[in-house]
Amino acid sequence: MTMLSIGTKKGFSLYELMVAIAFLSFGLIAIYESFFITADAAKSMPYYLKTQILMDEKIWASENLLRQNGYLFPNIESGGTRVDDRDLIWEREITVLDHRQGLYKIEIGYMWHSGPKKIRNSRIVYVRK
Repeated sequence: MTMLSIGTKKGFSLYELMVAIAFLSFGLIAIYESFFITADAAKSMPYYLKTQILMDEKIWASENLLRQNGYLFPNIESGGTRVDDRDLIWEREITVLDHRQGLYKIEIGYMWHSGPKKIRNSRIVYVRK
C-alpha cells in the first residue's frame, strides 16, 4: 500500500479505499445470501422429516401387501395429503424386477411448494417376498 503524505498526515489512496469497500461489500452479500439459504432450508426441514415418516408408512404398507398376497402388481399411484399448512402430493411406483425371485422396486416421492420452488423428497427401496 502506498501512503500519501499531505503535510505531516498520512492516508490511503482513493483506489485502495474503493477496493477495500468492494471486498467488504462482497463479503457482506455472501453472509446475507448464506443466511437466506439457511433460513429457507430450516423452513423446509420439518416437511422433509414428516414426509420421511409418511414414506415409511407407504413402504410398510407395500411390504405388508407383498407378505399377505405373495406378489405386488406393477403400478403407479398418486394422491395428496395435507400436513400442517401445506398440500403434499405423493406418488408411488411399483416395478417388478425379477418375477421368479419376487424382487420389486418401490419408488415413493412427496412434492410440495415452498414459495416459487418445488421441493421433492423421494426414496427407492427394493423388497423381496
